[in-house]
Amino acid sequence: MFPGLPEGLKFIAEYCLASLTYHHAYMIRAILPKHPVLETPLFPDPALLSSLAERVQSGDGSSEARIRPTGVPPHVSILCEMKWLKENLVGALTASIPRLC
Repeated sequence: MFPGLPEGLKFIAEYCLASLTYHHAYMIRAILPKHPVLETPLFPDPALLSSLAERVQSGDGSSEARIRPTGVPPHVSILCEMKWLKENLVGALTASIPRLC
C-alpha cells in the first residue's frame, strides 16, 4: 500500500491514513483551504475517500485489534485542572487586591 516506505513505518502510515479518512469531515471544516494536507490525493477525490472509509474500523480495543486505545494519560487531566486553577486563581486575586488596599 505504501511502496518505498520502510517496513517499520508502514503500520504508522496505515494508521495516519485511517485517521485522516476517519476525521475527513472535521478537517475540511477546521483547516484553512490552502493547507498542504488538503492538497493530498485523499481530500479532492470522493471516490478514494469513500473506498477508504469503508475499510476504516473503530472498535473497543479487543485483543484481536492491531491497535488498542489506552485512554487519556493521567497527566492530561492534571494539566487541565492546573490550567483551571491558574485561570481562576489569577481572577480571584485580581478581584481581591483592590479590597485589601
